[in-house]
Amino acid sequence: IFRFSKKITLEHEILVFPKPLVPKEFFANGAFDEAWDGGGFQSGDTPGEPRGLRPYQPGDRAKQIHWPATIRSQARGRSPRVREYDPPGLRPHHAVVIFHSFGTDHTLIRTDLFERSLSLACGTLRHLRAIGVPANLRADFLAWKSQKTFHSEAWSDTLTLLAQAKRSNHTEAHDVLSEIEATPAEDAIIIISDMPLTSWKHILPERRVLIIDIQQHRFEQRGLNFKSREPRRLKDLAKENSRATHPQQPDGLNPQR
Repeated sequence: IFRFSKKITLEHEILVFPKPLVPKEFFANGAFDEAWDGGGFQSGDTPGEPRGLRPYQPGDRAKQIHWPATIRSQARGRSPRVREYDPPGLRPHHAVVIFHSFGTDHTLIRTDLFERSLSLACGTLRHLRAIGVPANLRADFLAWKSQKTFHSEAWSDTLTLLAQAKRSNHTEAHDVLSEIEATPAEDAIIIISDMPLTSWKHILPERRVLIIDIQQHRFEQRGLNFKSREPRRLKDLAKENSRATHPQQPDGLNPQR
């Protein structure tokens, strides 16, 4: 009788997609509307900017009811209150997201900013799909090949490309300019970079574009406090513990023996 054992190491690659972060520029008043020229379309499914509250009218949907305001209104003997929105604004028929790593000389290159910019690109493309705007991704790490992102299969391929992206170290200013000039005027242009705005914003031509600021998210950074504390002796700690467990009473309550 004998025992036999064998250990086998199995390697399996895990593909981690970037954390999608929707840039705050999409929620600024009119910022996205200034990123393109020409006509557009209106989406009836998505409301516009919130206007306020109004009394309930026949035909209003139940999900439009603002329940906290309705409770206060009915307590005063009034009708329910519903949310009122402005009509949805125009949206471009197509958008182009340009991703680059160009920056002027003597600019510090940080790998964490590249990961952050990929998350902003992922959130941008997902937001455009959610509002019904087809978009193409043009990035220097893709050798400026146009990647479609709207349909499900194309979106899955885009997530894979973002997960496998490696920073390009040879991007020049004319590369970025040529991609902007090749984009039709009626398409919206969104520019994302892992470099600070001051190192590349000055090269942009006079055209409507939406620039995403890389410094807007901090990825839940924790504050690091490296203040050193002086070492405390064990005797001092023992005295403090004894004082905490046996507090001294006032002199008037302590009878002298």
